[in-house]
Parts: sequence; C-alpha cells; structure tokens
Amino acid sequence: MLLKPTDFKNDQVLMGSTRFGGQSLFGDADIYNARYASVVVGSMGLKDLAPLDLEKVLAGKTVNVGASLGELSEGFGGSASSADVEAMLQLVYLYFHDVRKDAGLYQSFIGKQQDLAKNSMAQPEAVFYDAIQHAMFGDNPRVDGVPRAADFDKVGLDRSLDIFRQRFSSARDMTFIFAGSFELDKIKPLIASYLGTLPVAEVAHAYRDVGMRPVSGVVKKDIYMGSEPKSTISITFNGDVAYSDEQKLTLQALGEVLNLKVIEVLREKMSMIYGGGFETSMGQHPYGHYSVALNLPTGPENVDKVIAAAFAEISKMKADGPSVADLEKVKLNWITRQQKSLRENRYWMNQLMASVTQGRDPAHLLRYEQQVRAITPQAVKLAAQRYLDMRNYVQVVLYPERKNVAVK
Repeated sequence: MLLKPTDFKNDQVLMGSTRFGGQSLFGDADIYNARYASVVVGSMGLKDLAPLDLEKVLAGKTVNVGASLGELSEGFGGSASSADVEAMLQLVYLYFHDVRKDAGLYQSFIGKQQDLAKNSMAQPEAVFYDAIQHAMFGDNPRVDGVPRAADFDKVGLDRSLDIFRQRFSSARDMTFIFAGSFELDKIKPLIASYLGTLPVAEVAHAYRDVGMRPVSGVVKKDIYMGSEPKSTISITFNGDVAYSDEQKLTLQALGEVLNLKVIEVLREKMSMIYGGGFETSMGQHPYGHYSVALNLPTGPENVDKVIAAAFAEISKMKADGPSVADLEKVKLNWITRQQKSLRENRYWMNQLMASVTQGRDPAHLLRYEQQVRAITPQAVKLAAQRYLDMRNYVQVVLYPERKNVAVK
C-alpha cells in the first residue's frame, strides 16, 4: 500500500508489515522459543555480519529494521531517511533469506536476559505488574508476566531459529505499508526489487485461539513489597464483547469522561492521588474482548478511601451518564488531536496497520470526526452499565512491606 507524503517536517519513511500467525501457532512446549525467536535472531545479526559489523556497514545511514513474532501476528517495523529506503528494504530481504546463527552471541543474549530478569523481580513495580497478570489469567502457561531467569533456560538456539525461519520463510499474504516523505516513481522499483522477489511459498497465515481468557468473578490480591510509603491500586474489568468501531469509541469516551472525574474529585477535591486514571481497550482477535483498567497511585493509608471514591464515580456514571459538557470536552479534544495527527507518519502507519488486521476500509479515517460527534451521553451511560460490572473485576493493590508502614 503506497501513500503520498504526509509528514512535512522531515524526510522520514516508515515501513510496517503484518499478517496473522505468530506465537499462537506453536504449542505450549514452544512458548518461550516462539516468544523470544525474533529477539534471539536480532541479537545475532544477518548473513555474515554480527550486529556490530552491521552497524559499521550501515554507518552514515539513517535506517532501522526489526522483525516481530507476536502472539497473533508477525511482520516488520522499520524506518529510514528518504535516501536510505533501499538499505531498509535490503535488511528486510536478508531477514527472509539469511539470518545468522552465532552460539556465542546467543549465550551472551541469554545471560544478559537472565541478569535483567533477576533485577526486575527485585523491583516492586515489576512484581506488582506480574501479580496483576497472574491474578487476571491464573496459572495459564501463556501469561506474559515478568520474565524469570529460569524462563530463558527454555529458550533453545536451534529451535528459536527454526521457528523464526518457519514463519519468515515466505512473505505470502503479508501486507507492507509505507508512510512518509517519498516519491512514488522512485520507491516503486525498490519495492519491486526487494519485496517483489521475496519467497511466497504456502505458509499458515491464520492465528490460533489458544483459549486464554481472564478469570470470572471478583478477585482481590494484595502485594507487600518495597520500603517507600506509597501504594498503587489496579482495578481491571474484562469481558467478552461483539466488537464494533462504534462500541470501541464509546468505551474510550467512557474512560475519558471518568478520567475527568478522577482528576476533579480524587486528585483536586480529595487530594488523595497524584496521577493515574482509566485506560480502555477493545479488540476482535482472537475473540471479541474489552478491558477497562484503573490505575491509581496513593498513600497506603488512603487505599480504601480511594477505591470507595472511584467506585462511587462509577456508580454515578451508571446512574446518570456523563454531563454534556464533559462529553463535549472529550470529543473536542479527540477531534483536535486527530487533525494534528493526520500530519504525522506514525499515526498513518498505526491506523493503516489496524485497518489491515481488522479487515476494514482505510477510508474510515475520514469518517472519524463524524463518528466521534455521534457519541451521546446516553450511549456512554449504557456503556458504563455494560462494561463496568461490579460482579466481575480484578483488584490488585501494592503496599509497602508491612514492617515499614501500618496499613489499614
């Protein structure tokens, strides 16, 4: 897919590609090999060039390319100056034809990752994040929590390479997108030379639903770690949904108007938090699902009060919906932000990649303002009632170690 230049501030060209597949196609025994396959390959270089040698060859060029093997999809991300597009495409070509095996660099990579994992699990924030993931998904082996040092003992050089080569042995059904400052007449021959000659043998290009689902009911967990007198509250509502762009926008609006109340009530009026708020997401792969996550930093002595105040705002939203003024403020901010984003390469890339994975007409971007203006207070109220189910959420609270501070 080719776009006219959209960024008037620099000569950057962004490249992205995607297709369904990814880690989900591999069984539980290969979870770690598949999860780290692309970074293992990236740590060893291409063809006969180790990463440091590759840097020397590319000295003076502005170019970056990386392969990604995600849970449900796989592809490339890259960027280059307009003068270095050919180098970017050459690197993509090498990923398909000539990734490098280097046992020494592999061992170095594994050792560094194990050291990082050990250090991470000594940090309260990392332990807190890990606890949230496991509280939400239980002991499912595919939970993507904080890596442990022992996890990297399960990453094998030969098997990781085999998985990478299997998924990137063919470019069949892979969509490449370019956004930025380039001339069509100049970039087309390069695309034909490097992408047009990639192998296109048959390869599975559909993800597999591995059945990982969030827990049901109310789950609460407290984590005690660290010496600083501060706490963090995480409350997440998850569930199934019949996905639509309209519902996704309405859910986002719900999160934004609730954030206005978080700032107004919890931060300014009650002075009990110093940041945080609601984040929402909705997707259709591997099944229709949504998430509303609330993250609030506060003092340990205020945890119960903050939770009660947050739940009170949720109850008000369910009963009354947002004020017209609050919703209009959110909508105006979105429209203004999108008008600015339309001049940015990254925005076009992200939106067009999403259009490919969601199978929709890219022209939906031109209808964004119309869709935003159509959101009503009643729709947001119904969304609050639908998505903020007080019978189904996960609550995890990080406290300092008990010996350091008295907690109510």
